[in-house]
Amino acid sequence: MPATVYEFATVRLPRQPTSVFVETSFLTWALAGNAPRCRDRRMTASAQFLDRLSAHATLDLWTTPMVFEEAVFGLLKHSMSVAARRAEIEWQGWRDLKKNHRAQFETFFGMYAQAIATELHDFLNKHQVTVRLPRHPWRGSGEFGRRFLIYMRWLLGTYTIEPADALHVACAQWGRAYAVVTNDLDIQLVDGLRVMAYRRR
Repeated sequence: MPATVYEFATVRLPRQPTSVFVETSFLTWALAGNAPRCRDRRMTASAQFLDRLSAHATLDLWTTPMVFEEAVFGLLKHSMSVAARRAEIEWQGWRDLKKNHRAQFETFFGMYAQAIATELHDFLNKHQVTVRLPRHPWRGSGEFGRRFLIYMRWLLGTYTIEPADALHVACAQWGRAYAVVTNDLDIQLVDGLRVMAYRRR
């Protein structure tokens, strides 16, 4: 059986103290949906749902350093791609921009990297989302790392998900999250998860 999925409009938040894992796709959509001129319904719905989550006193919202880095990198690629198009640079994808237009690449990187990281950091703080590694009794021991990797391999061998998604699911599971809030449809394939999402797969 796939995950149990609750669309944003139907989620009933628990009254007891509860841990909720915030995944990359939801975080980037919520940040984009927070912009005043955003007209994308999926993104504005994500931003509104994050507002609702952060206002719920019993929730412990958390994510991992990898999610933060993944979100920054995705937003940075988008911003630099837009800048390259506006500058009328002829390029064939991210690697071509980095390799064959090095001066422009470094200029755009300097323009956006720090600003995006700061914006995301402030956005997380505003919504009381902490960045940490999973809390688990075995964390810090070799046994934790060994079993964590075994579980990741099992996820990759069982479900058609990307390695990054397997890492996010493993962190959420080992961090004993009540639910994962994500807009990544592949994560909904994982049996036993409780997922909050914009829509079902």
